[in-house]
Amino acid sequence: MLKNKTLATLIMTAVLVLSAFLILSCLPVRAADVPTRLDTPPETLVDGFLQGLAARVQFTPQELSAVRPILIEQTRKRQDMARARLAATPGLAGLRGLRDDLRQIGQETDARLATVLPPAKLDAVRAYREERRKEAKARRLAG
Repeated sequence: MLKNKTLATLIMTAVLVLSAFLILSCLPVRAADVPTRLDTPPETLVDGFLQGLAARVQFTPQELSAVRPILIEQTRKRQDMARARLAATPGLAGLRGLRDDLRQIGQETDARLATVLPPAKLDAVRAYREERRKEAKARRLAG
């Protein structure tokens, strides 16, 4: 008898968890959930990124004049992709698709930066970007 109650409890728990997941995945993304960074001009975001990166990497003027436009264009693509994806597919499904799209844009960005930066500087850019990503994730989890 005790085994049947335990099994029934486990099944009910699994059903409740699955139901909660399905409900949450269907919820639309509210305007408050859309990052404010989507409204920030790409130039502002890139300048802030480059300012923080300057403490780690010394770019030549030629490198900086080549890197900045690439980053601005890629940031604009990321913002446009996020707006379009979240408008077309709200909720968790949209966020999952967006994650894949942003990874693809990141790979494209790395390929373009590799044409204008030496490997050591490109590695420093990647490391700084990963550090910022981890900091942002920690802020999201804390708040």
